[in-house]
Amino acid sequence: MENRQALISVITISFNSRDFIEKTIQSVLNLNYKNIEYVFVDGLSTDGTPHIIESFFPLFKELGIRYKYVSESDSGIYYAMNKGLNLSTGDSVIFMNAGDCFHSDFDLQDLVSHFNLFSHVVIGYSIQFHNSDYYLRPNPEYEENMIRYPAHQSTFIPRMYYKVYLFDEQYKIAGDYFWIKKILETATYKLYKKVVSIFELGGKSSSSKLKDIIQLHKETNEGFIWPKIGLKFLFFQLLGKRLTFKLMYSKKYKKIPDLRVV
Repeated sequence: MENRQALISVITISFNSRDFIEKTIQSVLNLNYKNIEYVFVDGLSTDGTPHIIESFFPLFKELGIRYKYVSESDSGIYYAMNKGLNLSTGDSVIFMNAGDCFHSDFDLQDLVSHFNLFSHVVIGYSIQFHNSDYYLRPNPEYEENMIRYPAHQSTFIPRMYYKVYLFDEQYKIAGDYFWIKKILETATYKLYKKVVSIFELGGKSSSSKLKDIIQLHKETNEGFIWPKIGLKFLFFQLLGKRLTFKLMYSKKYKKIPDLRVV
């Protein structure tokens, strides 16, 4: 391991994210770590998101946080995420896209002091929420799911991998899953058994829309696609999102009472 502390690149992808971009930025500012490069890739937002991002630049300079910023049209989320990777110069990179946040108890200095981020992929826990329901990802009883279903919001990827492996832009929903999966085929990884991030259920991977369900299962399932699609859509229609999420994540995630994890 090198003697210097690793430079961590945090990448935030945004598009018309005025209502939640600030909480993402604040969670980065609250990290107990100073050697950060913050990379913003905005998709040419028209709702004032660029103005909010730019308003933090003086504070970044004051705190010694390096930053890069582009706001231009792109062809999709994974194109934008690749752009973020290409702009990054950190020893390790993590995506915290608009609306996602580092957990308030996460101590980046603690993680850096325990792991070699120059050469190891480090995967931590996440909290996902929907309305007032909170889930710890993964369920600690099924810790192997940290490797099977890692959340990019809680995964640190060294430069030796993120500069070689880019996102496959043919995917519309599961590109982040396959990106990490490809890296883990050759990488040395370590598990950080604390919560790194918190983010909301409700993106396309947990969408109740039929077209999103079909797209997700086409991308991630090799067999029994249509029965899975039919059952999932039926559950959403009959039970609603809240009960369907409880059913879907009963083993994969652990239901917790609130954001405080004991």
